[in-house]
Amino acid sequence: MRANQMRIFHGPPPTAKRTGQNKDKYERLPYTGATLMSEPELRALAIALLQVVKVMHARGYGHCDIKPANVLVDHAPDGSKVFRVCDMGIASKADKSGRLLQCPGGTPAFAAGEVLQKIRLGKSQYPVCLQSDMAAIGMVMAHAAAFHGLPGGLQQYALWARDLPHRTPPALKDFIEQLMSVDPAERLTPDQALAHPWLQ
Repeated sequence: MRANQMRIFHGPPPTAKRTGQNKDKYERLPYTGATLMSEPELRALAIALLQVVKVMHARGYGHCDIKPANVLVDHAPDGSKVFRVCDMGIASKADKSGRLLQCPGGTPAFAAGEVLQKIRLGKSQYPVCLQSDMAAIGMVMAHAAAFHGLPGGLQQYALWARDLPHRTPPALKDFIEQLMSVDPAERLTPDQALAHPWLQ
């Protein structure tokens, strides 16, 4: 197994923080604003994802396949975008501790590290749990904010080989990183994420 594949399974130490020191080549971006999608649209996307996951988690289920292809986009009468989460086909029941009783898979590019470990190695450093959905939301947000259209960009971010672009608003960067903490216990819960300053 190549070293970069091992990093996606094990990641950095749980307390690690991204440095913000991207190589120059990672700052050559195909968009001119602070983010790829506008911040109001990113907020609407985050809220839609978090509200669905909050309801599912409250009922004891993990979505297990949060990804852009499972987000539908519609338009409200005022012209603003409305995001709807779909495809609960591999949703999995959790036990009382929040651990998922099955690890049904999902889409590797947007899966939490512990999910990839479980699928590919048969065991994981951390339990596959409801909080695994939160890391997937972080990956979707990073993709929408900066990496869509950049080949390999999201994978390099997941492997800790690059950071979000320098121009990413600090509050958004903090929001994404708290969703993607290596240890699931350190990730924001849906309620905590909805109360994050970037969404206020």
